[in-house]
Amino acid sequence: MSLVMQRVSCEARPVWFVCSGMGVQWPGMARDMMRVPAFKQTMLQLADTLTGHGVDLCDIIASGEEKMLESTPVAFAAIAAVQVALIDVLRSLGIYGDGFVGHSVGELACAYADGCLSAEQTVLCAYWRGKCVSEAKLPAGKMAAIGLTWEETRRRCPADIVAACHNSRDSVTISGPAASVDVFMAELRADDVFVREVASSGVAFHSHQMAQVAPKLKAALLNVIKHPKRRTAKWISTSIPESRWDSALAQLSSADYHVNNLVSPVLFQEGLTHVPDNAVVIEVASHCLLQAILRRSLNDGTTIIGLQNRREEDNTRFFLASIGKCYVSGVNPATCKLRPSAPHFPVLQGTAMLGSLISWDHSQTWAVPAQDEFIITNGMGECKFEIDLSATSPDLYLLGHVIDGRVLFPATGYLVLVWRALAKMRRQLYESMAVEFNDIDIQRATVIHADGKVTIAVNIMQATGDFQVTEGKTLVARGRITAHASLDIPEPLKLKGHGEPLPLCADDVYKEMRMRGYDYSGEFQAIVAASLDLSDAKVAWTGNWVQFVDNMMQQILTSMYTRYQQYRLAEWRNLGVKVEVSKMDASLEAQARQLIDTTQQVAPLGGIFHLAAVLRDGLFENQTAETFSEVNKPKMATAFNLDLVTRDTCATSLDWFVVFSSVSCGRGIAGQTNYGYANSTMERICERRQRDGFPALAIQWGAIGDVGVARSLGGKDAVIGGTQPQRITSCMQTMDVLLNQPFPVVSSFVLAEKHGSGGASTQDSQVDLIHAVANILGVKDVATLNAELTLGELGLDSLMGVEVRQTLERDFDLSLSMTTSAAEMRCSRRTLAARATRHEATTGRRIETC
Repeated sequence: MSLVMQRVSCEARPVWFVCSGMGVQWPGMARDMMRVPAFKQTMLQLADTLTGHGVDLCDIIASGEEKMLESTPVAFAAIAAVQVALIDVLRSLGIYGDGFVGHSVGELACAYADGCLSAEQTVLCAYWRGKCVSEAKLPAGKMAAIGLTWEETRRRCPADIVAACHNSRDSVTISGPAASVDVFMAELRADDVFVREVASSGVAFHSHQMAQVAPKLKAALLNVIKHPKRRTAKWISTSIPESRWDSALAQLSSADYHVNNLVSPVLFQEGLTHVPDNAVVIEVASHCLLQAILRRSLNDGTTIIGLQNRREEDNTRFFLASIGKCYVSGVNPATCKLRPSAPHFPVLQGTAMLGSLISWDHSQTWAVPAQDEFIITNGMGECKFEIDLSATSPDLYLLGHVIDGRVLFPATGYLVLVWRALAKMRRQLYESMAVEFNDIDIQRATVIHADGKVTIAVNIMQATGDFQVTEGKTLVARGRITAHASLDIPEPLKLKGHGEPLPLCADDVYKEMRMRGYDYSGEFQAIVAASLDLSDAKVAWTGNWVQFVDNMMQQILTSMYTRYQQYRLAEWRNLGVKVEVSKMDASLEAQARQLIDTTQQVAPLGGIFHLAAVLRDGLFENQTAETFSEVNKPKMATAFNLDLVTRDTCATSLDWFVVFSSVSCGRGIAGQTNYGYANSTMERICERRQRDGFPALAIQWGAIGDVGVARSLGGKDAVIGGTQPQRITSCMQTMDVLLNQPFPVVSSFVLAEKHGSGGASTQDSQVDLIHAVANILGVKDVATLNAELTLGELGLDSLMGVEVRQTLERDFDLSLSMTTSAAEMRCSRRTLAARATRHEATTGRRIETC
């Protein structure tokens, strides 16, 4: 998961609720959200309300069967119940709408948000709306979304078809008799107009047919809304034109108002014009159905957020992520209300225990059992351990735990003492008792001296497992320990084998640690061998748990792949190299110029290697100007400025101008449009420099295996963009070759092993290859092609060329030159078949440079 940063305005932004209508229902909706207490409470309350009307809301949520939602009364009631529950959750978080816009039956949720209807009234109104429609025995109806403006739709509609919903500037939903709608849809398709049928359960909502439903619906709603309340200005009506907002009908949330909603067109686009340009718009529905319409209709300054999505595996997580988006958009939700209320204690949790402050009066001598003989049986137990570093003490090995010149008691030592104390309380041998530690908090280090003793006390609350470790009266560590009869460890738990020896020996590892202040010796030098990034290591077991666990902590603490740069800098300095680290931002021209000038004052600048990279991956439709800028600034802007400055200041001394590009530019990687664009721009800068007579080289690297972005994201064996990680040593050897090439753009990567079709024959592979290329060109019958025509003559453009090259490399392991033009690529079956035959035996991993 990538970290995204954005600027947030300090000004308070209005919050608007958009309540969707029919079409948002789906099997299993609301099931995940039942984990949220406020949501569950409302849904159970509404389930009691609907039980008397034959609707089992709890069964609908639990079963998730689609056939239950085929009933119009059930679907309408469930949609309204979820909207009411979501509004209650938002209110519990302190999010109250500054405006409400509803689409069709969604105006009932607006009435609830506006305080005009209670939760029970809202779901009953929705239920009776569906009930009256289903019992009216209406003729078959149909609805469809078409890509015309509101005015043109009304002009072209036949007499028995109406423009039912004005969704956006170029989207209208029509409604009418099924046969008439089918004919009209065929006419529109013939005129190349977008047409899509809308699932409406065979009912033509908001059409002339709804007049038959109106009397019965009004009678039902009068029994539900007995005392109508006045609508506020926050609720924007989408069933009454704005020119009639001062009419008596528009003033109250009455039975007449909601009957009018059913028989009138939905003026949703007109309602959205009242949403402020800087609003945070929250779609309140069981599925964020209107996101595309909202994006087309609202100003770019608005933030559009959906609360539920039927495509998500966990809608509670999706809801929490949406609340997070509200927060970064300037809304301040009280997220603590999402958790159940914590139990109340006399003092705050975490208050230090008092046991260590109470001591015995030893002014008189009594015959008492020794501490080791005393078994603790009460709820609170304390054990004391004396750490002695005398020559005959078993604790003498602790002298090897030296950090920054001081002997410190290891943090793992505290844990082992707690382990031993718990075992003593339970009258067990500690090594035979499996334990689990949680919430460990090391407060301070304990300094120990060669000629002294240190007493460490361990207090454990037997009921909870909470423990505190103290030295004298000072708290040094605390946490929670749990004893288990056995630990559930994933099987199989096996040591990883190594196909080659680990490159770092113990001397290499502890030399690097000494440079960081960890001067370990003796048993604390138990790492026998390790990989370059310390992700793999061999640790010697000497029978001492404190030493063994501490050495594993050393591996995590000093993992070199997170601090590889510091490690290399230290190595260079040890070799006598003068290294200066600058924090200037070369993506800014002034700082780039200052950086070059400062370097020139030390010595003539001989080479520039530009390695910067930032990833903000995502589908192109989810990319924004900000994500493009974040990726392009460190790459493209920096390369541009360095090119500009070095032309003026060090043209004669500069031998190397090298930028690290990526196979995301040369081969293409899904989700990295912005990264590929940034690398492609750097490559064009290098091509221009070389044309102008300046040194320049862009290297398209595949994944680097030992350190860096690819190592941190996917591990050292991840396959990225069809390439496997290339080792650092291989990269250095390859770069020696590439630096002597005359080309401005070169590549180096390790192709991932291809998994073919098993026993497929050569002839079958050739046929598949030819059909794959023909499919990209849109050719249905390969036999009709003239085998002597070029792909360019068959209509291959640059985008098709990229797709052809990627398809051949990905599926057939055929590598084409980066400079191969469409005109040079022949579609001859003999040519393609010959190339396929030559590559059929090519298997395994290999490094390709071009």
